[in-house]
Amino acid sequence: MNHGRSKNDYAPKYKIETSLNGKDWQSVGEFKGTAKLSIARFKDTEAKFIRLSILEKKGGYWSIHELDITGKEKTQKTVSSL
Repeated sequence: MNHGRSKNDYAPKYKIETSLNGKDWQSVGEFKGTAKLSIARFKDTEAKFIRLSILEKKGGYWSIHELDITGKEKTQKTVSSL
């Protein structure tokens, strides 16, 4: 998460959860944030939804100027019969 020019408004502690259906959630971890850029690394997880919950905040407001989510794209391979 890039907090951009809002360096005094960020989450010192947050958690990330993932879901395949938007109803059943699995925690991938709790993380510590920093004033400019917060990076959360966790094991590969298949997900359709991501939920970010703030556990602590710093400053008057909390801002995310940019959020990048990266990982391996799941591909399906078809094998033809011989």
